Amino acid sequence: MNWSKSRDILGIVDDQISVPTYSYDLALYSLKLLETKKYGLYHLSNSGVASKYDQAKYILDSIGWKGTLNRAKSSDFVLPAKRAEYSKLDSSKLETTIGEKIPTWESGVDRFLNEMREKGEL
Repeated sequence: MNWSKSRDILGIVDDQISVPTYSYDLALYSLKLLETKKYGLYHLSNSGVASKYDQAKYILDSIGWKGTLNRAKSSDFVLPAKRAEYSKLDSSKLETTIGEKIPTWESGVDRFLNEMREKGEL
């Protein structure tokens, strides 16, 4: 979103798959897990998967950005560290433990953007 404020053309990688996770969901479902008193190693992320490009497109469309979004490859950029091609966490153990499905990443983005709008930050 910050880049979209100063650029009319963006290139975002479509070969990195992950999912953004809304911090509210991270806190809420972590608390629900703690309340079960079932301890161990759990992963938690919003559900679904998307490339960085798909995530950016969803967000930029949601805020009404009028620029041009181009697909790019990781190899198009000089990065200080190699990025994983697939980094989605599997929340199924947590979902089974709390008996609830974690919301989609799109739902998390929508709620985050609404929160920003309510605060006058968007």
